[in-house]
Amino acid sequence: MILLLQEWLKSGHPEVFFENNRPLTKEALNRIIKAFCREAGILKKVTAHSFRHTTAYMMQKSGIDIIAIKRQLRHKQLSTTLRYVPPVDAAKLLNDACSTLIE
Repeated sequence: MILLLQEWLKSGHPEVFFENNRPLTKEALNRIIKAFCREAGILKKVTAHSFRHTTAYMMQKSGIDIIAIKRQLRHKQLSTTLRYVPPVDAAKLLNDACSTLIE
């Protein structure tokens, strides 16, 4: 299974979730998430993409600087990353960005 996944990723395919040794499409994964939410009584629409926002939020709340979050999400522009996290203190944001440039 691991070799299949590594081979799949090397070939440029974005899917990383498998079921029965077959890659799940984004649509199939979202259907599974929707079923889990329905079963759990979650009314809010949750998709696979929602987990990117959750990851960014949790990273920020645990003190990880915004530049590291930007890299983790593979964003080219910091402005894109800022849409994923709650508003931050501008002074802290500038300090984080400056300290990363100095390193």
